[in-house]
Amino acid sequence: MEAGISLQEITELRKFGNAILTFSSIGQIVEATFAEIRRKLSPQVISIFLFSKNGQLERYKIDGRDRAGMAIDPAWLADEKYSPGESFSGKAAYGKPYGEPYWSNQLNEEVNDFAYGHEYTEKLGFLRSGISVPLNGTRRTFGTLEVINRINPKAEQADPDLIYSDSDVCWLTIVGAHVSAAISRLRKKDEDKIFATISRVLADP
Repeated sequence: MEAGISLQEITELRKFGNAILTFSSIGQIVEATFAEIRRKLSPQVISIFLFSKNGQLERYKIDGRDRAGMAIDPAWLADEKYSPGESFSGKAAYGKPYGEPYWSNQLNEEVNDFAYGHEYTEKLGFLRSGISVPLNGTRRTFGTLEVINRINPKAEQADPDLIYSDSDVCWLTIVGAHVSAAISRLRKKDEDKIFATISRVLADP
């Protein structure tokens, strides 16, 4: 497998990162991110998970096609959640204070170790390859971004013979860093608004 990505790709990713830094909602950031990932990697499924207050990774959004080529309903496995280190989605979030990218081109051999492995296999038709990267904030990992399986553009359907390369892992890791920065910026703005409100109340009770 080839390693690393080109200067042109890094330049394009910098433009992407600068663009999503201007967005005013997490929803906008995620939509643009999913579009960029679809363009570059052609995954069957893209998901983003964010930590809830109870310390579990909860699915924020999923986008993809099932085994029949139909769009996956957002309500499918609506309660999907994982502890850090659990299943495929939680592995990239394992570590203190930060997680690390996790990928495999043999998911079919690990399916019994995944919390929803059989549900995903049934929904997608098969499990073959996937990448999960952490979303790291200033203090800790606050989520993960992942892709599963690949679509053959010519056949317009998922192909078990298509796998992810080292350069794909590098590319998605950089995307995750840009997404982390954009989401962290929005959260910091929200914190600043709360502190400003508290300050006004304390100054003029």
